[in-house]
This record gives sequence, structure tokens and C-alpha cells, in this order.
Amino acid sequence: MSVSQSLFDTISCSSVLKEGDGSRIHVLSPEQPLIIVGALYASLDVESVVVAENFGLSTRQVVRFLGGDAVLRALVTRTETLWPYLMKAAVSDVARSVSYVQGENTLSDALQAMRRQGYGTLIVLNKEAEFLGVLNLLMILRVMHRREVFRAVLGKIKLSDIIANNYATIKVSKDETVLGAVYHMLNRGVRRLLVDGEDKVVSDKSIIRYLMGSAAPLESLRDQPYLLLDEPLSSLESYFESPGACSSGDTVEEVLKELLKSEAKCVLVDGGQGIATPWDLTVKLHQFITENPVPSPA
Repeated sequence: MSVSQSLFDTISCSSVLKEGDGSRIHVLSPEQPLIIVGALYASLDVESVVVAENFGLSTRQVVRFLGGDAVLRALVTRTETLWPYLMKAAVSDVARSVSYVQGENTLSDALQAMRRQGYGTLIVLNKEAEFLGVLNLLMILRVMHRREVFRAVLGKIKLSDIIANNYATIKVSKDETVLGAVYHMLNRGVRRLLVDGEDKVVSDKSIIRYLMGSAAPLESLRDQPYLLLDEPLSSLESYFESPGACSSGDTVEEVLKELLKSEAKCVLVDGGQGIATPWDLTVKLHQFITENPVPSPA
């Protein structure tokens, strides 16, 4: 059995759900307004938001995913009529489709599905097509960290092996406006920007917390959205997130530990020259060990 099989093909999606924290996943009904998504992501404890008819999900129902980018996109495209849009736009209108896997499918199956769809959230069903739960990258990473067989192999792989030269950070000045940072994220397809001159990142959730985390900014967002969106990033410095730190020569085991304990759920590499994210340590890692021989644990 290859390392890929021993690591990923013997762990089922349902077992990851049982070890995971389902309280960090929120399910919304299709008619709820988009502002609810912002309110949820303004909470520190929310990791994924999905939209569905009810909790008794089946393959005959449409289940979709709502990332922080759904809120950011509204800021860019609806600035003049932002508040009415946030209050009236149904979440079902802006959510993305989600792939399904069955509970007995392996983590290999799940990571391949995530790679195909381009983001790390899946719906897990049982054999009767009944809803079991929502699987995301952080749940997978926590299971990997807890299992000794994973740590033993990941201790033999360097971070540079899996991210090669494709890990450059996108830096942004504290003088950049909030709206400008949003454009950077959406245009580059990233969730985190390294704040120039700081060892901190501003994320999609940082911006959502700044705009929607309390009553005062919500009132400003309602009445004069440009006042907040045209503010420099320095205005939300208290919302910047602290990443972990590592070198490209560190093992994936070491980087995984740093990532999970970090506030930003990412790791700056080589003093900020690069960044490692949950996607790197799951989807890219799986691809690497599938294609390359890795020493088996003793």
C-alpha cells in the first residue's frame, strides 16, 4: 500500500465528521438575506456556511456554499445600493454549488472532489442520500494533526516539496483602502493579504468583522457605506490576524502544528516571502504524496 493510500484511503469522510466540530458549520434556508452570512462570518467561531431547504438534506435538494467572498463581492458591485441588497438578496441567489461525497468515501475521494470544484467544502451523505454533515479543510487538518500515522509521514516531507515556488504572498499597504483590499482578494482569488511592514494578515473575515461585527459600523454601512469602504486598512488594525511562522525547509508536520494554533489559520514562510494555507496542507499535499514516493513511517 502506498503512502497516499495508508494516509488518506483508510480514513472515511464520516469518521472525520465524527471527530470534527459540527458547531462551526451553519446551515441557512434559501430565503434568508445575505446580511446573515456577513453576521455569521463576523463571528470568530464560524468556519463554513451552507444554504439548504432544511436539515434533512438529500441529493434531491440543492445544497450550496457561501464563502466570505459572497459578502465581499456585494461590497464591490452594489456600493450605491449596498444596504437594500444585503437585506433583500436571498442567499440562494449568491451561493455556489457544492460537491457531494458519501460517508464511506475516503479522504482521497474528498480531496480530489475539493480540487475539482476549487474550494474546500463538501456535503457528506449516507447510502440513503441523507445528510450527515459538512466537511471542510480545517476539520481534515485537525484529524491529520491528531493521528500519529499522519504526523509520522508528514515529518518526512518538507513544505518546499509541496508548494515549490508557488507560494508568494500578496502584500498590501496599510494606506490601501478597505475597498481596494477587497478588489485585491477578489481579482487574485485569495482570502488573505499580508500587510506590508507587519507580520499580520488581513483576511476576508477581518473585513467582514470590521464592517458587520457591531452596531456602529453596521449603521455607517447602512447610511454611508463609502465612509467605511474608503477608510485605510490601518483603521481596522485591531482586526488584523496573526499567522504562524515557518521556513520552507520545515516539515509539513511542523507547519501543520503552527497553522492550527495560529489566529489566521495560515503560516508565513521565510519571513513573509510566502504563505502556506489549509489548501496547501490538504489538497496540494494529497496531490504530492500521490505522485511522489514518500518513506513510510517506521
